[in-house]
Amino acid sequence: MLPPPSSGLDIWWVPLPELDYETLLTGYVDCLSPEELHRLQSRRLPKGQFQFLFTRVALRHLLSAYHPLIAPGEWLVYRSGSGRPYISQAQTPLSFNLTHTHDCLIFAFSQYADPGVDVEKLSRATEFEGIAKRYFSIQEYSEFLELPETERIVFFYRLWTLKEAAVKASGLGLARGLRRFQFSQRQGRDSLTDLIDVTDQEEMRGKFQFWSARFRDHVIAASLVSQPGAILPDISPVSRSLIWPGTISGIDPGWIKSQSRNSSTNLEP
Repeated sequence: MLPPPSSGLDIWWVPLPELDYETLLTGYVDCLSPEELHRLQSRRLPKGQFQFLFTRVALRHLLSAYHPLIAPGEWLVYRSGSGRPYISQAQTPLSFNLTHTHDCLIFAFSQYADPGVDVEKLSRATEFEGIAKRYFSIQEYSEFLELPETERIVFFYRLWTLKEAAVKASGLGLARGLRRFQFSQRQGRDSLTDLIDVTDQEEMRGKFQFWSARFRDHVIAASLVSQPGAILPDISPVSRSLIWPGTISGIDPGWIKSQSRNSSTNLEP
């Protein structure tokens, strides 16, 4: 049994196992709800089927590690109107979020607030400048262009994953949320230690905490957003690795916590 995320935020690094799809399906199909099984069967590509199935199985087993009296197949997983998955509060006070690359899953659990998490692999081919110009604020794009080309990829993914984590925690959705969060590293370009939230949205300021890390050729970001009327304590994520099916170990991605700037900054509309 795992204790609840007493630190306020648990981050799980789960590499995809070297199993074939049929073995995984035979062993764990009973974990899926009828709706999940229908969604699985609608996927045609083997890789997509494997990742969909393993994501649901790993989530349910991690939840049962926190609550061993509830079997993996007994968890009631729902989706909100925006598509965010959540668990019945009658079963657990935990809120969660998840993300993946082609070779790993990342899960975030919190009992205090809604988490958001995002991960990107540094070797992923992306048209960085075009995306940065379209989705970054004027200040962020300017900082991107000021960096040497050898530093732009890491900077791009640090900002992109932070924005994605913020959007996922807030539930705003990408279309509405990407430009409502702005980050800067002008005070820490060499060490990348001062990624600063400078959103001027009054209803958001002070309700978020952000972390970023570079770990095993990946860039990871996490965020928590407090519930209405709640104040988040100072939180330090606890990170663990799960090597399927049951090897758990602590890891240290080297989380950097962003410092929130309270002064108002004008962002693009």
